[in-house]
Amino acid sequence: MDNVPLAHAILTDHTVPGIGYFLGNVIHSANQVTTKKKLRPPSFIIFDFSAVLMNAALQQFNIETVNKHLKRCWNVIHGKYSAENIRSLSFIHLCCCHVMHAIARSLNAEKIEKKTREAVLYIFAYMLSSDDINQLYDTLGLVINIFGDPNEQNAKEKLDRICSLKLNIDEESESVLKDFDKIFRTAEEKEEELKLVDEYFESDEPIIHQSPFNKEAIKRYPLLDEIV
Repeated sequence: MDNVPLAHAILTDHTVPGIGYFLGNVIHSANQVTTKKKLRPPSFIIFDFSAVLMNAALQQFNIETVNKHLKRCWNVIHGKYSAENIRSLSFIHLCCCHVMHAIARSLNAEKIEKKTREAVLYIFAYMLSSDDINQLYDTLGLVINIFGDPNEQNAKEKLDRICSLKLNIDEESESVLKDFDKIFRTAEEKEEELKLVDEYFESDEPIIHQSPFNKEAIKRYPLLDEIV
């Protein structure tokens, strides 16, 4: 069983407990029919930028919070787990198209000039397609200089430099992620307003502040601590 369609099960209940209960039943039922003692969890779970789905899946498949998941991802990148450790748990993947449309809706809501919106969208596309953690931090540093430092004298040159970088993806995916007119048009057609990942920002300990990725970014770029 490679894919499990879940839409029919979550149309009437959008809560973490409800979706978690359904996923728990899926796991229990699969364990009843598998020839192995215990079903190996999926290697990756792809989400549409939904905090509810993410929390429910992590609770059921990994028995962990998003904070713990981010710490585990950090440890994986730094080679602290064996292959067997990695295969024993699931990892979260966000759908790039959903992320891009969410960013586009935010940019539209801010009434940012079109050329700047396209540049920001390209930066996110570039970062989403990168698989080099140090390259990502270097790019983040440029973004902070360009948009966060009022004394930056070479913002335009640095922005042009980022936008000239090639996306590390196949041609078909690149054509989708770089179709900015369509992305922004789709964002405008959406009737519902973009909802931030509410659980993340309403918590007393927001995930962005606890993330080891964010802590490392602040070490490299102290200005980021004032921004977030």
